[in-house]
Amino acid sequence: MRLKEFLLVSFLVLGVAAKHGESEGAPPASSSGSGSPAPSSTTTSVISSQPSPPPATSPAPTSSTTQAPTNSNPSQSTSSAPAASTSHSSIPIQFNTVNDMLACSSVTFSWTSLSNTPVTLTVAVTNDRSTQNNIIVRQAQTILVTQVISTNTSSTAGSIKWPMVDIPNGTYAVLAFQTGNQNAGMVESNLFNVAEGNNTACLSAASSSVSLPVASATSSMTASDSSNSSEGSTGNVGGSSKSLSTGALIGVVIGVVMGVLGLIVAFTLMHRKDVLRVRRPRRPGAPYYLF
Repeated sequence: MRLKEFLLVSFLVLGVAAKHGESEGAPPASSSGSGSPAPSSTTTSVISSQPSPPPATSPAPTSSTTQAPTNSNPSQSTSSAPAASTSHSSIPIQFNTVNDMLACSSVTFSWTSLSNTPVTLTVAVTNDRSTQNNIIVRQAQTILVTQVISTNTSSTAGSIKWPMVDIPNGTYAVLAFQTGNQNAGMVESNLFNVAEGNNTACLSAASSSVSLPVASATSSMTASDSSNSSEGSTGNVGGSSKSLSTGALIGVVIGVVMGVLGLIVAFTLMHRKDVLRVRRPRRPGAPYYLF
């Protein structure tokens, strides 16, 4: 009996000890479970914060690259369009083709009006090379001729008649410029030739009346062209050079006299130097010639 009681007591003690051991082992299991959620929350917060920046940076470069070329191209195409504008001449006419003609005949010059506003024109015929763009170089003996046809012609008239071609044979052009306004420019026709026919009676009277108009194309002439025209115009004057011959002769005489006097003075000075050299002793200690 005692053995059975002893075994029963020992089993009870072992059972109590086993229960006590289970109760002591439970807290560490719960403590490990309570500590595990802390790192899981930290890791999830870190992961969620990292993917947020990329969507903000990705759309920025796409919008900047697509807008830059689209704004620059149209501005260049529109700026080059108005650069082709040109200024028009203030003389609103354009001459029609002028054919060759005979001296002492009548001819009509026509033009196309480019504006309905009338402008008072001076129409003239000239062989002055300074007022023509493609005129043939004149010979030295060619006389400068500028014949005024009209000084009160409207630009809207369309034509003008020249009753008498009183100019000698040569190459000419028709000019038109605004009367009283030399800065307005001028309009030129093509070159044409004038030939002398059987009738030349009008040329003798016209040779004395040929002169440059006051409002001719002097605004476009350069200094060299004006000097050439002045030389051509003075070729018709007969006695203008004789008035200067007396003064020129006096100047030549005075120059010759002064030159002769200069030679005499130079010869005298050189002769005196030679005389002084002869009178001087040739070696030290030689006697001096006082007389």
